[in-house]
Amino acid sequence: MIDDIFLGDNLDFDADRTISFVGAMPSSDVTIKANTLIKHATILGGTGSGKTVLAKVMLEELALAGVPSIVIDVQGDLAKLAEGPSGDSRVDSDKAARWSESTEPRIWTPVSDGGLALSLNPFSLPDAESGSKMTDSIDRMARGLTSILGYNVSKPAGKKIQAHLIEHITELRETDEHPLNFSELALSLKYLSQSEFLSKNELIELIRRVESSTVGSQSLLYSMGASLNMPMFMTPSASGKTPINIIYLNTLQSEELKQIFIQQLVRNLYEWMIQNPPSDEIRLALFLDEAAPYLPPDPRMPPAKEGLRVLLKQARKYGIGCILATQSPGDFDYRSAGQASTVAIGRFTQPQDIKKVDQIIHSPGGHDFSKTLPSIGEGRFLLFSPDNYPDLVQMQTRWLITPHGTPLSIDKVASLTTKKLRTWASKYGTGKAQRKGEPFWMKERDQPVKGDEGAQPTTLPQDIGEQDSLVPTYSHYRLEKDGFSRLLILNSIVMLVALASSSSNIMHAGTAVSTALSGVGAILALTSLMLLASNFNDGRSAVMTWVEHHSTKIEILIFAHLTALLVANDAGQIQLGWTRWSVISAQTIVVTMLILDQIIHAVFDRMIVSGQSLGHRVRALRDFVTSEERSQARRLSEGIFTRFGLFTNLLTIAFLALTLTRVIAFDTEFFYLLAYRILSLEAIHFVTISSLLIRGD
Repeated sequence: MIDDIFLGDNLDFDADRTISFVGAMPSSDVTIKANTLIKHATILGGTGSGKTVLAKVMLEELALAGVPSIVIDVQGDLAKLAEGPSGDSRVDSDKAARWSESTEPRIWTPVSDGGLALSLNPFSLPDAESGSKMTDSIDRMARGLTSILGYNVSKPAGKKIQAHLIEHITELRETDEHPLNFSELALSLKYLSQSEFLSKNELIELIRRVESSTVGSQSLLYSMGASLNMPMFMTPSASGKTPINIIYLNTLQSEELKQIFIQQLVRNLYEWMIQNPPSDEIRLALFLDEAAPYLPPDPRMPPAKEGLRVLLKQARKYGIGCILATQSPGDFDYRSAGQASTVAIGRFTQPQDIKKVDQIIHSPGGHDFSKTLPSIGEGRFLLFSPDNYPDLVQMQTRWLITPHGTPLSIDKVASLTTKKLRTWASKYGTGKAQRKGEPFWMKERDQPVKGDEGAQPTTLPQDIGEQDSLVPTYSHYRLEKDGFSRLLILNSIVMLVALASSSSNIMHAGTAVSTALSGVGAILALTSLMLLASNFNDGRSAVMTWVEHHSTKIEILIFAHLTALLVANDAGQIQLGWTRWSVISAQTIVVTMLILDQIIHAVFDRMIVSGQSLGHRVRALRDFVTSEERSQARRLSEGIFTRFGLFTNLLTIAFLALTLTRVIAFDTEFFYLLAYRILSLEAIHFVTISSLLIRGD
């Protein structure tokens, strides 16, 4: 049996301390039975009221009683639970010693290895379930996927997507061929293209969104670190310790990702919960601070809300206690707050907040306690807990064992995460499921798309075919698969010739400088050859794809090397000879391509298509772009290169005019240097114009 937990001191309700409406209490300590927290607790208080401190007191007391916890740290301040006892003289020394000996706070960091890296698996399903329980699990999984893909499950469009995913996954689950990740989901959706819920265009958009989840920072949420699972959270790395799992969400850069993470955490918790027998004793505590954005009033329905609501209704049966805190009662779902049998109310000064508090809780005996809220001091609360006290209790929160204050930076989190903990967490892996065999929709993915039984096979529109997907890269390589490939080939050839010829020419000098530059040049020449080959990459070569992904960085290195060659030549450390002119030309073309690349990206990023920038769609997402979007990309690129052509023409005219007027002396070093650079720019212009003519544009 778990003992009572100590929250703080009972305050005497005399005129010198506060307005009194409650009789004297028999004890100076305010304690509650730990097991009453399975009926949940809500803490309400304005900024600076001490609501987070009170929640941490509950967590500390539960941990000392051997109850594990999951602490959702939205702002980074709850991670200070991992710093150990503060050493403050007001801290109970016995409790501080027990805390150090018996608890194990660990900080989990999604999409970061600053703490213990933690990933989600939105495709996980319980192994042992069947029948109606499996149907419910698939429904929860489909609901989560719908939200992850950016649909609002409370709106008609989101409900249609959820219904299609339920049907799709249920059908494939029967033969154990359901998708296990986003890439597989996209493949299976393209193969099984018939739907009673979605039009063809809606299916196209769904597949597009699924594909976009496989790349970028969001993809790390599903692949980096140990896979979120409850047995891991309940298990200490060392015997005899009580785990305190702090989920540090500051590593997620958007509110949408935080919503997704909390939704999936709650789904995982719920699936684990219903696999266990009911319990009258608290076995786990879940704390969510600043809960209002995740449990707002109706009709708002953010991704995390439905799961949290269900958890509040059913978790008590399984010994799971939820602790919620908010400073915005007006933005908090009061029905959810009403699920808590223990409510602590701190200072509020705004009338609208006090009015909302009055809706959430009514004092027994008809006391209008809300009149006292503006006068309550920091760390003082009105505690309503009928399972522990027959009337309201005014209390002063005890002093925290652990520090409280400024949120922790990710660097501080890293310093608190020991190597021992990292080694322990690494044993859990990413939780990727293993297949016994390849699903039929993988084996037959190169065949015509499957339709309904007995119907003619159908083919998805060309807009979403495999042949039109763009390689994910942040460079101009394959920015348009058939747009300016000849220009990219020119760029690669010029770099290859310059690097190979210069390296060959200087390698015989025998000096340290020439040997070093020659060696680096040879390596970069090989890289240039790979860049050249990448223009003909069909997307199946992992090496070529890697080169494409890093082409901009490679070109910057080549530009730096070419510049070093020219500087060393001018300083007399090497003799480039005739290869100097090829180096000058290559240097000009490379830097021009890098500049044009950035201009194209900037222009694409300013063009918004379907709520996303065009650059995001064609450059960064491995997305399926429609014909109209591809045409827009080409028109923008052609406009940029047309203006570039006008610029080079103007430079050429100015150069000729200055030469004819003898401002620039003919047959001088400066004349040839300028001439070679302008000719290089004209070569870029010529190749782009010829590409357009060959394409017939």
